[in-house]
Parts: sequence; structure tokens; C-alpha cells
Amino acid sequence: MPTDESTYVWDGQLNGSTAPEGHYRFVVESSTNGEMIESRTAEVYTQITEARNEGGQVFLIDAGGLAIAASEISALR
Repeated sequence: MPTDESTYVWDGQLNGSTAPEGHYRFVVESSTNGEMIESRTAEVYTQITEARNEGGQVFLIDAGGLAIAASEISALR
């Protein structure tokens, strides 16, 4: 990923082939002089289609069917 990019769109490729369908997590690693100085899970945006209360915990369901604990959500718009 170029260092001057503030937005990145993944092309679905993994090691030169189309990645299998599924849910993925992206980690951004920052380094200087070949030494990693920070590693952080990237924030992503997805459409939320429903909310569920299961066992007293709220889950938001995205368009792909992934259940995400509300405590993991940083913002809605």
C-alpha cells in the first residue's frame, strides 16, 4: 500500500489469486528503518441490515450476514 494513500480498496486478490469468499480483517503495520513501530486493525465500513439481542448482548448484522458485537462498533452513519 503506498504511503500517500488515505483510502485503500482491496481488489480481492490474495497471493496472486482471487481470495475465497469470506470475512477478512485488515491490519495496518507502520515501520521505520525496517522496524515495526505500530500495528493496528484497520477500521472498515459496511452496511448494517439488522440488529439482534442475543443473550443480553446486542449484535449488528452486516449485508454479508456477519454478526458484529455492538461493543466493537465505533460509529454509525
